[in-house]
Amino acid sequence: MARDPNNNSVYWSCGDYYTGSIYVMAASKTIDAGVTWIRYSLSSGSGDTYCVALDPSNSNIVYAGGYESSAPAIYKTTNAGSSWSKLTATGLSGYVYDLAIDPISTNTLYAGTGSGVYKSTNSGVNWSSTGFSGSRTNALIIDPDDNSVIYAGTYTNGVYRSTNSGGSWTQMNDGLDELTINRLGINPGVYLYAGTDGASMYRWSLQVGVEEAKENFEAGFVLFARPNPATRKTTIQYGLPKETRVSLGIYDIQGRSVKTLVQGVQSAGLHAVQWDGFDEQNHTAGAGVYFFILATEQETTIRKLILVR
Repeated sequence: MARDPNNNSVYWSCGDYYTGSIYVMAASKTIDAGVTWIRYSLSSGSGDTYCVALDPSNSNIVYAGGYESSAPAIYKTTNAGSSWSKLTATGLSGYVYDLAIDPISTNTLYAGTGSGVYKSTNSGVNWSSTGFSGSRTNALIIDPDDNSVIYAGTYTNGVYRSTNSGGSWTQMNDGLDELTINRLGINPGVYLYAGTDGASMYRWSLQVGVEEAKENFEAGFVLFARPNPATRKTTIQYGLPKETRVSLGIYDIQGRSVKTLVQGVQSAGLHAVQWDGFDEQNHTAGAGVYFFILATEQETTIRKLILVR
C-alpha cells in the first residue's frame, strides 16, 4: 500500500483480480481514506501486482510492478489511474517486488526484483543492474535526507545499503535475528525500520551525534531539524533535561502559527517529530522561511527552518 504524499486521503493498494478465467495485475485507489475504492485491471495476461509507487512531485503519476505471463511487468498511469500503459522495461530481470522513486530526480527509479536491484534513469523505460544480485529484493527505500542513500531488504540475506545511488552495496545486519526482510520504513535522520518474516520489527539508528547530544542536553536544549533546508518533510529533534510540559510548533515569518506538532507533557530525553510540510488545514505550506519554536516550563527556544519547493 502507498499513501499519496500530497493528499492524506488518497491511498493505493495492489494485488490481482480474477476475471473469471485468469488472475490479472490490478491496483486500487481510495480518495476518501478507505471508505470507497476504485479498482483498475492492468494486464491482459495472467499476473499479479506486488507494489505501487507514486511520483512525489506529481500525484497523477503512479507505477505498479509485478509480473505478467511469467515475465517482469511495470505499468504506469499519468492521469491518476484513468488509463494505464505497460512500460517496455528493457533490461529488467525478475518479478518486480518493490519500486522506489528518487524524491529529487523523479525520472530515476529503482526496482527490487527476484534478480536483485535495477535502476532506470528514464522513468522506467530502460533498466540496468546496479550490480547488487545477492538475493531477491523484497523492499527498497530511499533516504529523503540524501537521495544517494538507498536501502534494500532481501529475501534471505538481510539489509543492504548503498551510499552512491546504487553504485555499490554493503550489508548491515548487526542485531538482525531474521534475515528475510519483507518491508522497510524510515524516519529520516532517526531510524530505519525492517519488518521481518516471523521475527517482528527491528530498527537501525540513523542519528548522527546522538551520544554527544545525550551528554550535552543536560546543560540546555538540543534542538535542530534535518534536512534544513527541506523540500517536503523534515524531522525536528530535541532533548529535554527533565520531564516537562512541551509545546512545539511551526510559525511563519510573521509569527503566525502554521502547525502545532507537540502539545503535552514529555519525559526527559531525546525526542523527534516530523513535519510533513502541511498546515493545520492540511494545505501545503509555501516555500519560504519558517521558525520552529520549542517552549517548556523552563524556557523557549527558536530555530529557523527553510522550506523549498
